[in-house]
Amino acid sequence: MRKAWAGFTLIELLIAIVVVAILMSLAVPAYQDYVRRGRINAALAQLSQTRVSLEQYYADNRSYAASGTTCGATPSTVDYFTLACTASGSTGYTLGATGTTAMAGYTYSLNQSNSKSTTQYKGSTVSKSCWLIKGDEC
Repeated sequence: MRKAWAGFTLIELLIAIVVVAILMSLAVPAYQDYVRRGRINAALAQLSQTRVSLEQYYADNRSYAASGTTCGATPSTVDYFTLACTASGSTGYTLGATGTTAMAGYTYSLNQSNSKSTTQYKGSTVSKSCWLIKGDEC
């Protein structure tokens, strides 16, 4: 009577390793892109919220500026982005989000006319009149 061998051959193990490596080479970049888009959305949501606060400040004070170039409302902090507001007189402002650390190379802005722009995306200089989140088209 013959005894049946149980287990895997070396070839079968190597094929399994190659299949896992191919799947990982596809999954990891897709996951990193997903995480990046989530970080961008958090910063853009804060810019939009600060815009609402500035409009409320303007309705109460007839000026976006608290004094000089200091805005009447300041953006909250967001991970991976530095948010800033610059008032231009009493009737204008520019909100900006600049990526830091893992998000360096991303720059977004918003002004009193609700004009959105992207000046840097994935480390490249761009000139788009929208907020780029996924891909290069608005």
